[in-house]
Amino acid sequence: MKGEMNRSLARSIIYTSLSGLYAYPGEEVCAWAAGGGWLKPLTEALGSLIEDGFVDCLHDLDEALAGKGENTLQELRREYARLFIDGFPRELTPSRASAYMAKEEPVSEKTAADILAFYRGRGFAFEEGGGDFPDHIAQEMRFMGILAERAAQAAGHEKIDLEEDQMVFFSRFVLPWVPLFCIRLMEQTRSSFYRSAAALTRGFVAFEKNYLGVPEEDNTLYANDEEGLGA
Repeated sequence: MKGEMNRSLARSIIYTSLSGLYAYPGEEVCAWAAGGGWLKPLTEALGSLIEDGFVDCLHDLDEALAGKGENTLQELRREYARLFIDGFPRELTPSRASAYMAKEEPVSEKTAADILAFYRGRGFAFEEGGGDFPDHIAQEMRFMGILAERAAQAAGHEKIDLEEDQMVFFSRFVLPWVPLFCIRLMEQTRSSFYRSAAALTRGFVAFEKNYLGVPEEDNTLYANDEEGLGA
């Protein structure tokens, strides 16, 4: 039981850290990223689960923020806007599930609505109108982190239910698009920070697919690069 609890806590730390990496780099997020306090627990969490612990990705993330000055943070904001905001609704690298999982706008809105309903059904407080969307990668990572943290503290049927929630949400709303998002991000970004974040995310999602025991029939992307983005 102790080992399982530790693994759930480790996964929670990783998901929460990934959420921070993909949040808009405003003052609070930049202070968190530049402060570096997140890197040690993330390193320990990854090392407890995965043999190589993605040491290269972590080193590159640390190096990208090594300056910790205003220029670095301004550059992150510019790159975030170039990748994820400019050109909306056809951003260079869309960071929402809807852009990859649906080809038509009504279905796209349904994807976000389905994710929001899942959040609310599990007591996840998502505030609409705050600038983020329920299907944004930062929100999905945060939600998975909360479920993993709850599972670490639970026992019996409650723990089983929380593990089932993680598998269902991951297979329905993470696995079908996040690996493709990571590939696009690694191709499009000019920033070693976001390139390393994408490589780390892609590797961790591959680990989670096996860890959560996603059924083989769910282990497919819903769309390829061009079709999923309506290019």
